[in-house]
Amino acid sequence: MKKKSVGVVLIILAIAFAIGSVGSAVLGVMPLIKSFKSLGSVEAPGKLIATLEEAGTYCIWHEHSGMIDGVTFSHKAKLPSGFKFEVKDEAGNILELAPYSGATMSSGSSEKASVGTFKVDAPGTYTIDIETPDNLTRVFTVTKGEMLQQIGLLIIGIVICSLASLLAFVMLVLGIVCLVHKPKEIPVSV
Repeated sequence: MKKKSVGVVLIILAIAFAIGSVGSAVLGVMPLIKSFKSLGSVEAPGKLIATLEEAGTYCIWHEHSGMIDGVTFSHKAKLPSGFKFEVKDEAGNILELAPYSGATMSSGSSEKASVGTFKVDAPGTYTIDIETPDNLTRVFTVTKGEMLQQIGLLIIGIVICSLASLLAFVMLVLGIVCLVHKPKEIPVSV
């Protein structure tokens, strides 16, 4: 294969790798963006009936600072003892709520702290019943996925995208060198 042909092939591969790295970066960010979308909220004590469209892990958040109906509220991020959470599927089966604390989320005037996660095996309608001590009023929301898991996947995606971009750059440089480099002429003796 001639050097010019190799150069063209390397440039085409470089472009393909560059497009692939951008595409995989976009696909890697999408789950993280989805994890911020609230699937429902409830002012507790109360019940949240949420239609969950896919199987997976969901997170319950304590919205400790924000606004409801034009009224701002602010509480400590850590819940006082005595809160009770119960997650049920459509058949009334109680799902396990795994403690999940330490993650926080801020968006505008809203601040949230994670409370726990639960896993659903199938899409459907789920009820989250929240009891509070002494009828304290608090706001809770539900999102898809565990945020820390999503961030881990995003970091892996960034590493893969970076390697693909570096490989694309190297192939592009080699392709250009192959196109512009003229081979040395070897004198022919007669």
